[in-house]
Amino acid sequence: MAPLFAACGLSVTGVAPPDDGDAGPNGGRDGSAPVGDGAIGDGDGGIGDGAAGDADASAGGWCATQPPHEICVDFDDGQIILATSAFGAAPSAIDDTQSRSAPSSLRSEAEAIGATSYAYQSWGGSRSVVDLAFDVLVEGAGYAQIGGVELFPTTGYRQLLFEYDNGSLAFIEFANGVKTPHTLAAPAAGWHRLELHAELEPVPARSKVVVKQDGLTYFDGELASGHGMLTNVKADVGIVYCGKSLPVKLFVDNVTIDSQP
Repeated sequence: MAPLFAACGLSVTGVAPPDDGDAGPNGGRDGSAPVGDGAIGDGDGGIGDGAAGDADASAGGWCATQPPHEICVDFDDGQIILATSAFGAAPSAIDDTQSRSAPSSLRSEAEAIGATSYAYQSWGGSRSVVDLAFDVLVEGAGYAQIGGVELFPTTGYRQLLFEYDNGSLAFIEFANGVKTPHTLAAPAAGWHRLELHAELEPVPARSKVVVKQDGLTYFDGELASGHGMLTNVKADVGIVYCGKSLPVKLFVDNVTIDSQP
């Protein structure tokens, strides 16, 4: 089967996921935030202009060629350099069979509906800006939420994520049980780069989000509703929730994360 491109947002607390595939297994339903911060990278890389090279940029890896950013992970040294979480049958590991910048990427594969496996960066308290960018390749025609930003207000929850569902791609705002989708370009075989820029305004203003696919802007606007004061913010990459259908195998490369307090 030809590789397909997919992506979406994520979270896991070990509780059973819903059946409809509209949200990750916790989706902030219990109002709880992840404990502790994800590990910080070495700070020597970033995303440049948002386009990733198809070959190893230098002996130091793709990140060594980028301007400084808070976190840059290209997996070429065999390390994830992010906190990880998993639920159910969804192993993840460094992989040297697929990469956007050789030799390695992060592989996550779902072996059961509801399985999750992802890497993340978590910040205790609020953030005013979060930028997430990554290259992704998906094999399989199932359903997956892969990559995004999660917000944990004092009450309720909000996920800003990418969703792939049997050949269609969308950016989704999922808040307190309400799903607001925004269609992106039809996915093609091979690697693609996704970027999410979130300006997290304080209550009662609505936060602003800009979403890009392969350097083109597909969404630039306010969230559907405001949110409460944030107690935790996460940026995630990997398989967060596989609902509805399998198979799904995900490869992630050249992850960059930036934030402002």
